[in-house]
Amino acid sequence: MGRANEQVNGGMRSCALLVALLVALFGVTGCSDESAAQRAYERAQRHIESDEIDEAVQVLESIVETYPETEIARTAREDLTLYRGLSVAVDA
Repeated sequence: MGRANEQVNGGMRSCALLVALLVALFGVTGCSDESAAQRAYERAQRHIESDEIDEAVQVLESIVETYPETEIARTAREDLTLYRGLSVAVDA
């Protein structure tokens, strides 16, 4: 009976370790998405500072599409409303 308990406990520890690793992996992935979105957002801001509005809009759209669950995507959505309108006004 002792050996059976050891096998069950060992299996439970392995399962717990696997779950912990998966949680850590997904947590790191979320952070890396936020970092990548932040870098893209900074690129969009450089386009805006250079009066390259159409390019900035393309980068902002890419952020929203690629990283929709990030805080940066929320900001990018708000910026898109402004800069799409500005792009249309400049083109008119």
